[in-house]
Amino acid sequence: MASLLVDAIRSIVRMGALLIFSLCSFQTVHGVLHITEFMANNGDSLLDSNGDASDWIEIFNSGPDKADLEGYFLTDQEDAMTKWQLPAIQLPAGEFLLIFASGKNHNATGSELHTNFKLAKAGEYLALIAPDGSTVIAEFGPVKKPLPAQFEDVSYGLMQTGNTKATVLIPSGTPAKALVPADGSLVKTWTGIGFDDEAWDKVVTGVGYDENSTYIPEFGAGGNLGNRLNNVNTSLYLRVLFDVADASAISKLTLKMKYDDGFAAFLNGVRVAFANSPASTAWNSKATGNHADGDATTFKVFNISTHAHLLNTGANVLAIQGLN
Repeated sequence: MASLLVDAIRSIVRMGALLIFSLCSFQTVHGVLHITEFMANNGDSLLDSNGDASDWIEIFNSGPDKADLEGYFLTDQEDAMTKWQLPAIQLPAGEFLLIFASGKNHNATGSELHTNFKLAKAGEYLALIAPDGSTVIAEFGPVKKPLPAQFEDVSYGLMQTGNTKATVLIPSGTPAKALVPADGSLVKTWTGIGFDDEAWDKVVTGVGYDENSTYIPEFGAGGNLGNRLNNVNTSLYLRVLFDVADASAISKLTLKMKYDDGFAAFLNGVRVAFANSPASTAWNSKATGNHADGDATTFKVFNISTHAHLLNTGANVLAIQGLN
């Protein structure tokens, strides 16, 4: 019975936390243009000016400035890159251009645009080509992005922001500040960006304690809190400061956590993720359930994209309350 009791109180509040952001990439002038969507099997979802249910292609300008489309090409053949040329059109930033892939071949400025080719519903090549006639701006097709057979009235393509890249803002092993609270005097002030944590312990994630050795490899420098946490409190506070270059460019936000037994995460003072946590945490809150040792050493992913608007361009804080 004694061994079971020891096992039951063995704990870790391991905050090997990651915030992974997918940011829109605007690396070159060409990179602002994307084929965001197309339909190769149009039943009657969209009709052209002749009343025909033609195939269609959508081009999006994700850049900060308008884009001149004069001289660009669309093609459905890898060996014929200049198959259909776009006219002189100024596409504003954040706007879309619809082009029918009907085979009717209309490319006069100011008129409804139609390519000189149609799209195969069985799946084929489709690309946007730069005015030099050879540089591929965006493409779908058998080699780069194999396309499945298309369904009637179902479009296919990218998210409207185009291509994205992943950026890790808080990697594992990040410097942080930790505190084992002795009372409730801090309330929730400690989760905000302006809180003074100068007197807190300097640690490197992960953080916690272990009466055996299962979690020892997970601790960062100063992160093994031992008797400062064990049998002292069931809660631990952790703060990680980080910077964001451009908060408005963030399209996806992900938190990866290793934890035993629970946690509540706060982004700039707002609760954004939790596991085995009461609805509202106090300074001595306990986990509402167990997280097995084997699972606790594996990252669990929490999609917190709906909270991306909380981010500031510049300084931010991720605050974690670990729960035993």
